[in-house]
Amino acid sequence: MNPLRAVLFDLGDTLWHFPRRPSGEELRRLGGERLARCFAEHGLAVEDPAALWADVRDRLRALTRRAILDDALSLDYVEMVRAALATAGLPGDRALAEAAWGAWNLGGAAYGRELLAEALPTLEQLTARGLFLGCVTNRAYGGPRFRAELEECGLSRYFATLQVSCDAGLRKPQPAIFLRAAADLGVAPEQTAVVGDSLRADVWGAHRAGMWAVWRQPSSPAEEDRVWPVAEGDPSARPDLVVGSVADLLTHPAFGGA
Repeated sequence: MNPLRAVLFDLGDTLWHFPRRPSGEELRRLGGERLARCFAEHGLAVEDPAALWADVRDRLRALTRRAILDDALSLDYVEMVRAALATAGLPGDRALAEAAWGAWNLGGAAYGRELLAEALPTLEQLTARGLFLGCVTNRAYGGPRFRAELEECGLSRYFATLQVSCDAGLRKPQPAIFLRAAADLGVAPEQTAVVGDSLRADVWGAHRAGMWAVWRQPSSPAEEDRVWPVAEGDPSARPDLVVGSVADLLTHPAFGGA
């Protein structure tokens, strides 16, 4: 392989995880409260915001599953919310839908997100070794609020490029989203490694983009792999390296290890 110059990271079950996820009841309560405030600010009264929040969560899960099955471009989540509001008899305008979508997204902290202990030390070491780092992630919301979350976690300062599916209009495993990241970093695909927990989104996606693929083996299959497992024996979905932790990268020669 060519010498590596860049590493692109996934987030969930790669750099962070959710070891103490709240119950569905608690999430519904939090979502309902945020949504009620949003509607009040727009002069609207809704009988059961928590039920509406739960309905949108169900729609989101169904649409995300369909996107995985179709290897689709990123979904228009605001349009999904606009349709849900109209169905509930509320104004179906885009501005309200955008505000409601922001309220529906509780943020990683509400879901009990924690950085894996090895995440920051590993990124620090890789940066010190002269590697360019980036993040490529499939997400339902991005923009300034998500970037602020990365800043709060201490991750953003390590990423010279950030490709978020809903902002980029592309989802992993589409090769284009990885190639955009490499272009941002000014490196060739063959000089780039992708590290993630999904054989489909990360490993297969990296190989489709002509990149090196590292599988951070999860304790349970990633969502993409549960919905549509890659074909058994498909060489494109066979990782070049399997690690139990991103810290394992530091001992591998391709990443500057001894």
